[in-house]
Amino acid sequence: MEQDQSMEVIIHRLAKEALQNRRAEAKGSERELLVELETLSTEVKALLEQLPAEKKQMLKTYIEKMELLSERDGDYLYFQGGKRLHGIIRKVRTGKRKEIKPHLITFNRS
Repeated sequence: MEQDQSMEVIIHRLAKEALQNRRAEAKGSERELLVELETLSTEVKALLEQLPAEKKQMLKTYIEKMELLSERDGDYLYFQGGKRLHGIIRKVRTGKRKEIKPHLITFNRS
């Protein structure tokens, strides 16, 4: 149990660092999207302040839970990618290259 939690912490840190680097180096449409998101975030915060306390809290909770779910999804995908890569490397090292299914290997744009 403790080892699983340690692994989760490590994966979360690696994924967070990779995402921070990606955002810091964003260019073109990616950069534009990040700027737009920041502007919208400021506007949403201003709108939240205008709501009654109960509705404000409900929307804040919703946003926080959506962010948490998105973060967990990212961690999961990061871990799955690592597992897939590990399996590919193991097959290459053991001479089982024919077992590698190239159509299942995808790469991101970076």
